[in-house]
Amino acid sequence: MANPVVSDPTRPQEGIQWSWCLHARCRVVDPHLFFASDGEHKGPRIRREREAKRICGHCPVITECRS
Repeated sequence: MANPVVSDPTRPQEGIQWSWCLHARCRVVDPHLFFASDGEHKGPRIRREREAKRICGHCPVITECRS
């Protein structure tokens, strides 16, 4: 039985085009804005998610990102 291929998330996968990332609005934003921290309370979570949605909502490459 062959070993499954495990992709390295730090390296682009062969055949996948990543150039759209250069145009993403989030590329200059702290990544923690898009991910909840342990023990995050409701108020800060709502504010963080609202800001993340605002950034994504005006992003020119949102379609590519979602796929």
